[in-house]
Amino acid sequence: MEVKEGYSWEVLEKFEDDTFDYIYLDAAHDFESVSKDINVIKKKIKTGGIVQFNDYGFIHADSKECCGVLPAVNKFLWETKCEVLYYCINGNGLDDLVVRIDK
Repeated sequence: MEVKEGYSWEVLEKFEDDTFDYIYLDAAHDFESVSKDINVIKKKIKTGGIVQFNDYGFIHADSKECCGVLPAVNKFLWETKCEVLYYCINGNGLDDLVVRIDK
């Protein structure tokens, strides 16, 4: 395993396109940051690859702040061809959504 430090979208950008079979996104929770992550993930994930979005909910359980993950992921789903595979209930109101990417 190799650890990379930095903003997730900047670190991911350094990889070749169509590199990953699976990406678990657990990063910043504001809409703008999640949207940046998604824009890079779309290039870096292979066709048929799996993306798991953490904290897919409206309110962050710890900070009680509004969460931009759900609207950013929903926007992505509306704009692309993805198959929702799993909705993982976390018990704290911030669940995971797992999708298969079809480019």
